[in-house]
Amino acid sequence: MTLEEVKKYIEENKGSGEVKAYLQGLVSVEGVQTFFTQNEDGKRWLDSERDKHLNKGLDTWKANNLQKEIDKKIQELYPEETGDKKQLRELNAKIETMELEKQREVFKNKALTIATDKKLPIN
Repeated sequence: MTLEEVKKYIEENKGSGEVKAYLQGLVSVEGVQTFFTQNEDGKRWLDSERDKHLNKGLDTWKANNLQKEIDKKIQELYPEETGDKKQLRELNAKIETMELEKQREVFKNKALTIATDKKLPIN
């Protein structure tokens, strides 16, 4: 019997329990592992399936959790300002503005004094 005859017989009788049992006996876990780790076509197919599975899992996680994580990080970086904190921030800003105005006035007076001493026009 030739290989072509065997292929033809298997194809014609693939529904037969005897042929199914025989073909299943040819496939082993080790054989499948070897195919997926040493055969380039097997590697590509397995990588493709892994990517599909991981992408599906990642999309599900994003849909269920990503917004919560973003909100949590925003809250951590920019906590809500209480009334006391807002008032304190505003007071600190006013104090800083007043100090800058005071420094400006001191420098202005010093400049006027020097200009007057050197008999320069004040304006």
